[in-house]
Amino acid sequence: MLKTSYEYTKHARGALLTLSAMLCVTFILVVIAFSTPAAAQSGAATRVPPTLLPSNVPPTSVPLGASALAKILVNKDHPHLTIGILFNAKPFAALDDSGQVVGFEADIGRAIAQDWGLSDADQQTLFRQVTRQNEIDLLTNGQIDLLMGKVIHTRAADETLDFSDSIFVNHEVALTLATSPKRDIADLAGQTIGVVAGSAAEQAVAEWQKQTGTQATIKRLSMFDEGIKALAAAQIDALVDDRWSLDARVRGAIAGVKLLTGSFRDEPYAIAMRPHDDNLRILVNRTLQHLAKTERFAKLYAESFSKADLPPDQYTIPIPWVGLDDDKRAITDFSTDLLLPAQPVLARLSAQKVLRVAGVGNPDATGKYSLLDTFDQALITEMAQRWKVTPQFIPDSAGKGEDMVASGAADLAVGVEPHWGSVDRVDFVGIYATHGYRLMVPVGRTINNFADLLATNRWVGVFANDPAAFPTAEKLAKSAGVLNLKKLEINSDDDIMQDIASQNVNVIFGDSLRLVPYANANPKLAKLTDKQYTSNPIAFAVPRNDSDFRARVDETLQDMAHDGFYQKLWKDQFNVGDPLPIGYWP
Repeated sequence: MLKTSYEYTKHARGALLTLSAMLCVTFILVVIAFSTPAAAQSGAATRVPPTLLPSNVPPTSVPLGASALAKILVNKDHPHLTIGILFNAKPFAALDDSGQVVGFEADIGRAIAQDWGLSDADQQTLFRQVTRQNEIDLLTNGQIDLLMGKVIHTRAADETLDFSDSIFVNHEVALTLATSPKRDIADLAGQTIGVVAGSAAEQAVAEWQKQTGTQATIKRLSMFDEGIKALAAAQIDALVDDRWSLDARVRGAIAGVKLLTGSFRDEPYAIAMRPHDDNLRILVNRTLQHLAKTERFAKLYAESFSKADLPPDQYTIPIPWVGLDDDKRAITDFSTDLLLPAQPVLARLSAQKVLRVAGVGNPDATGKYSLLDTFDQALITEMAQRWKVTPQFIPDSAGKGEDMVASGAADLAVGVEPHWGSVDRVDFVGIYATHGYRLMVPVGRTINNFADLLATNRWVGVFANDPAAFPTAEKLAKSAGVLNLKKLEINSDDDIMQDIASQNVNVIFGDSLRLVPYANANPKLAKLTDKQYTSNPIAFAVPRNDSDFRARVDETLQDMAHDGFYQKLWKDQFNVGDPLPIGYWP
């Protein structure tokens, strides 16, 4: 019997976590960042009105069939959802001794059905057992409506299926003997690595070898237990599997083994559905956002994973969009049509080599662009260069991006705040930044938060054209025990300088996109406090249900983060808070 402790490592970009003992075994979760030097250079962009072409007519939807919603709603008095799910995938989904499907993803499935008001949300008929051999066939032929249970959102799968937002991120890791001197997966160069034939682990190791140039001998195994025996007999140096499969099979059962630091591949789990079923995809994502906003998502995580195994800051939870609470549509209000855009963007880009971009504002009188506009231009220029097309920034399109994409006058809009008021006109994709309210204080003042206003005369400067700022400040101050704020309206940067210099205000409360540039330009006059009080996402808008182009935008943003370009651009040109963690589809 193997003797010593079983140690776990967990990979997630940019952080290192050491975890405490669980049960009778020790687990160490290590987070390793994958980043390579930025490699791309910006290309030239034009800012001329696009030439009108015959293909630029407003897109019209072309019926392809029916959404899975049609089957779900076949009996409108008793809608019924069928979720295909694995019955042997602890802690995500498994059949317990009482015959109930339990686990993290099973709980999410029940929560989705409950959110849709389905009467049998808690009944066993909600779930149908699938296997890796039949799951895609059952989904595509309509015997199940959604597919769950450790479904990895890969780029290859994205060509034939649609996916919800990510609900979990798993990691392929290496198990070795505790006596091994190896510490990291990089130490496996020249070693023998065991993988179950045809598994995700085999794919992950192959990708890792290709990306890193690491040479190793791969031993293909028929089953996991064969790998454990080979490891114990020193016939292989490491056994690779996904982190939670190892947890389910080894915890408390096998001692004398450990996990190496690092991850061969990160694997985002999502909910799969038939391709082009945009109405169902939007409905599922809206529900996931409901679960996030009500904190039920976090509770489901906590019920399935201990804080030692998976700290809350490592949860993968969708970001709610603006207007979520205002979208009161029931499941019966969603169309059951299955639609495609009349003019897919990728086909037009292939033919014309020009990417029409809306949403960038015009420069001011000095020729300077706003902070976000400058960042957006650089981001799109790099994206277009990777696609080998020319970006064409449409002038006077600030604030009109969604309309121009919906009408077919633009392929993509930047600087867009995803919201539920336009989901029937455009799709939102690739959250690449956030903005929100922050406090800016005069240099020399000892004010770090709203509570510190208690000892002042409580004058708060807000921008005159931002009516939501002062009510938000009052609410935040009240929660800190500070009442009776006084409002001073600000119309320009000159007002800021004058009000701070004359001490007319104690703090200025405004959007980070307006305050950060001012604070950076006037470091001797004003500074920002650390906390961002609200956080609203910034993303791209693309034509509705153009799934191929939507995936291309998302994947390119992921590539830019994966090779470090996005992080460098953020630091050099945006520098509002920290770069967002951007997931990667393998």
